[in-house]
Amino acid sequence: MRADIDEVQVLDVLQVSSLLYRTLLGKGYFVLVEDLPWLVEWGYNINDRPFRRRGQ
Repeated sequence: MRADIDEVQVLDVLQVSSLLYRTLLGKGYFVLVEDLPWLVEWGYNINDRPFRRRGQ
């Protein structure tokens, strides 16, 4: 806990995004999952690499 922080706010970016962005994001994701599942898997894998110790 830090003494210099009074409050932490959690912001859902989709709540403050435009309707167009939310619609495209939502529909676009499902199109990718249905039509290009390998691309979604690759994206998750590239961004979730296992922890490795330095020098290994």
